[in-house]
Amino acid sequence: MSDVESGGKIRVAMIIELSSYSKIIPFQNPGGMGTIVPLWIDELRRLGCDVVVDRADFDYDILHLHNPLPKSTYLGILARLKGKKIVVHGHHLPELIKGGFKGATLLYPLNKLYSRFFFGLGDLIIAPSPFAMRSLRGLGVKGPFEVVFNGVDRTRFRRSPELAEKFRSTFNLDEEEFMVVSVGLRIPRKGVDTFVETAAEFKKRHPNAKVRFVWIGGSEPLLLDAMPDGRLPENVLFTGYVPFELLIGGYSSAGAFMLPTRAESYGNVVLEAASMGLPIILRDIPAFEDWLTTGKNCMKCSTTEDFVRAVELITQDETMRSILINGASRLAEEHDIRNTGRRLFEIYRRLLEQE
Repeated sequence: MSDVESGGKIRVAMIIELSSYSKIIPFQNPGGMGTIVPLWIDELRRLGCDVVVDRADFDYDILHLHNPLPKSTYLGILARLKGKKIVVHGHHLPELIKGGFKGATLLYPLNKLYSRFFFGLGDLIIAPSPFAMRSLRGLGVKGPFEVVFNGVDRTRFRRSPELAEKFRSTFNLDEEEFMVVSVGLRIPRKGVDTFVETAAEFKKRHPNAKVRFVWIGGSEPLLLDAMPDGRLPENVLFTGYVPFELLIGGYSSAGAFMLPTRAESYGNVVLEAASMGLPIILRDIPAFEDWLTTGKNCMKCSTTEDFVRAVELITQDETMRSILINGASRLAEEHDIRNTGRRLFEIYRRLLEQE
């Protein structure tokens, strides 16, 4: 009888593999996956799992892989040969390298083949959204699948007047300005061009309005930088990378959140903004189809004109603004990180009960 069968802890080798590459590529922002996985680990440990990060040199019960990187692939093959249970997380869809990585057009066909092999190592594939599951199935990954939303830690992502003041002071922002904030890497896929176009058109229509469009986040080595050439509209600010407390300060300063991204597997920042009680404006893309509803917990847009009208509505219509704030708060509550931790724990347990 195994330790797990006799009521012992589930031993998990959680392979993220980003830290080893940070020594070679000096990135500042590990992305949504790099910030959310440590929160899952905290929850799993609280539930009684013995989680070891980036090591598999012990008698683990579950190997949980997150990145299609060389060491992870090697450990997956080794675990398969040993008959160990493998969970592969579907954070990274092959198409997401487009509009982000340098040389992505050349790499995409190879990335598709490699991803199919990598995900095929899993006894179970966890998709962060129904769209991600459909995308991986379309790639030829057979599964089985479980959809587990990434979740949000509502104790960390909550408003702080003190950090809001610090953010505005750091970037010389007027206390009276209404801030429309976006958060993410400054790459073409994230819709930086639409963000700037929306700000410029809004300023043209409302020259006296005190509305500032603030993009929090920079670019990284090996990534395309979508920073516009020439002079920015006077109502636009790019902060570059900021530490976590200033990120919370940015959210806390904001009156609305805008995400004009063209492709995502899920979009962690949406739940971060929801947890902060912000009205959410999004591009209408497949990743947001199944769990976000326009007029209920967000406003979905397809064109720059749509985005301008959404900002106008949120800044001028208090009733709609209240509806969206309440809807966002309910969304964050439904996707609390503790729910995600419990789902992962139950998936591990069921997988180990299988023959």
